[in-house]
Amino acid sequence: MNKNFKKVATCMLAFAITSSSLLTGSLSFADSNNKDINIERIAGMNRYDTSATIASKYAKNAEKLILASGENFADALSGSPLSGDLNAPILLTQSKEMPRETELTVKTINPKEAYVIGGNSSVAQSQLQFFQKATRVSGTDRIGTSVEVNKIRKILNPNMKESIYNSYVYPDALAAGPLASKMNLELIPVEKATNPNYIFGGKSTVKYNGNVTRRFSGKDRYETSVEIAKEYLKHSASKKTVIIASGEDYPDALSSSIISKAKDAPIVLVGKNHIPDSVRNFLKDNQMEDIIIVGGVNSVSQKVQIQLKYINKSKEEVKAEYSKEITKLKSDVANYDKQIKEARIDRISYLEKVLEGAEKERKIAQEWVDNGVFSFLHWTKEAYPQYAANVDKALEILRKYVATNEVNPTIKGDATSYDNLLITYDLLEENNQFRVNDNNFKASPMHTNFEILAKAMVSANRSTNYKLGHRHTFRVAENLAWGVNNPYYGWYDMEKAIYDQNPNDPRVGHYTNLMDSGYKVCAIACNNNPKINPMRITFAWNADFSDDLLLTEQEYKQILGQYYNIVESKYMRRELPLLRKLAQSEPIKERNKVEDMEFSKMGQKVMDLGDLIKELNTKKSQSNKAIEQLTKEMKNF
Repeated sequence: MNKNFKKVATCMLAFAITSSSLLTGSLSFADSNNKDINIERIAGMNRYDTSATIASKYAKNAEKLILASGENFADALSGSPLSGDLNAPILLTQSKEMPRETELTVKTINPKEAYVIGGNSSVAQSQLQFFQKATRVSGTDRIGTSVEVNKIRKILNPNMKESIYNSYVYPDALAAGPLASKMNLELIPVEKATNPNYIFGGKSTVKYNGNVTRRFSGKDRYETSVEIAKEYLKHSASKKTVIIASGEDYPDALSSSIISKAKDAPIVLVGKNHIPDSVRNFLKDNQMEDIIIVGGVNSVSQKVQIQLKYINKSKEEVKAEYSKEITKLKSDVANYDKQIKEARIDRISYLEKVLEGAEKERKIAQEWVDNGVFSFLHWTKEAYPQYAANVDKALEILRKYVATNEVNPTIKGDATSYDNLLITYDLLEENNQFRVNDNNFKASPMHTNFEILAKAMVSANRSTNYKLGHRHTFRVAENLAWGVNNPYYGWYDMEKAIYDQNPNDPRVGHYTNLMDSGYKVCAIACNNNPKINPMRITFAWNADFSDDLLLTEQEYKQILGQYYNIVESKYMRRELPLLRKLAQSEPIKERNKVEDMEFSKMGQKVMDLGDLIKELNTKKSQSNKAIEQLTKEMKNF
């Protein structure tokens, strides 16, 4: 094994062992007593990443998924009880486009069905393409959307009782969602109340004066969430776990709905920097053993996390544990520094190798590009030996005209050049679209092969002088076009218009050639070499009755596409400038572009090490903040 890879593996293992888990993982001491609380934080880099992380952890095999807005709670709130009913995670998205974190999670889970909460203004129609089946659930406004969501819930649970909330105030609904699913409660806005059994929110929030079974409310949003949590525990088999989320914003608590379902635990709200007395007493009274914090430190601070951890300790015990934790955190910081240094050294080493390898591969690929269709044919012969005989025929044709200087792939604009090779599929695709959609002939798609490709390329090269017309180089059907970027405009659009008026008009030969069902294979090539082409560009369409090899349009696309990806990967025409910039600087603005590239394994290791360095720096920063906070707390005792 490469020594550098060992270093990375050791570094990552050490990180896993020494982390004080300020972002994720257990926070109990080895010498813990029954008063210890295990704390786990689930957080991403942002609200979308947090929802994706939750979905990946708690619902990676989900058959259904809910997509809701991460920008506006108006429609999204109603998705919480539906999440529990369907056992479906809630993924957050932006209104116009799906964040990368969300898209990758959708592809990983690959649900059979998705429910998109809200109208186009909440979630654009274009985002539905990421799902096998997508059902949009929306009304004219947030109230209407809530009604539509409850229609789906009623199909699953026909005998639901009615509960109401204020759809313009999110905190009560966030805590109520899991309980509504648990107790089969229809959760609807107060405006649609008919005969509610339960109310979520105080009298100033939910203005309803009728008789109800119970109103869940407290002096503030935090106490209200506690009252809801108390009721949840009455119906829960697991009574020692609670989910903590911010009461100051909605995304993390909304995404927590699937955790509530998985852990059979209520959601309780806290402030970013404080634990309300109502929450503190609830945790103590119910002797909670496991707390899951959802969201990063900008939602629920480290200060709150530390206070939650020691909530059952006496002051003397807390001071002792604080001292131990500070010592451990300082050790972690020193270890992070060491790991960061090692990771940077390894990263530079890998980066140098990537650059060296990329330069070598670029030179090889440059030869492939310079040799145009010849390199493509030789590669095809090796990659697809079943086509060797037809490839040899193509090479024989091309070599004949290389000898007469009428074929030269190294010349820019030659029909056999790399760039003009790449457009042959697009031209074939367009040809077949006209055939399939034509209302006069309704012909089937044409096949192609390498021999007819070579003939079309030679024909395009030999026909650059329009004054010479058809050269009759091969015994094939031929269409020619000069001086236009789209040959089908004349061959198809103009001549079809004439044919529609008079099928016997002699000016429709190109059109009828394109539509002739007798031909088995065709290819279209282009010469745009300005030095020999007085009309700037020439297209040649060749077709034949031969059925020596019949490649479908999709088969040709696959072959040409595979070759293109190999050449571009080796050539690295886009990657090299960014790699050089990456070598010169830690931060890189083109990060998203880099992530999308086809890298070698070493190149991917460069990116992995960059991610590791970033993560270690985050952990180090979090540890330093925790040391600062613990030290400050100790002074306050």
